[in-house]
Amino acid sequence: MLDRLTRQLREADIDLVDKGDEYEVSADVPGFDKEEITLRVRDNVLFITARHEEYEGEGEGSYLRSEREQRALVESVRFPEEIDADRVTANYRNGVLTVTLPKSETPEMESREIEIE
Repeated sequence: MLDRLTRQLREADIDLVDKGDEYEVSADVPGFDKEEITLRVRDNVLFITARHEEYEGEGEGSYLRSEREQRALVESVRFPEEIDADRVTANYRNGVLTVTLPKSETPEMESREIEIE
């Protein structure tokens, strides 16, 4: 039971492909809903975070017993070239997150959150 109460933190299995004018990152993040995943690009680093909380209770009214499951995933990928954060796209299907990061000639200093399709 103690294992279920503790938070599980893990890293994603990632593939990184240089396609010439863009990078493509594929990350295995099964067990998370799209809404639980956050992507951010800053200083040529892609940050992937995901958090899942699930609560199960027994009994009516006040909980007589409660088991909580929490999972979190944290990953970052640094790129050797400038990334055009305005053109980054992402989609999530069947537990696989795919992020396309076009290369840029000019440095980007602002942090940008990426919407997942």
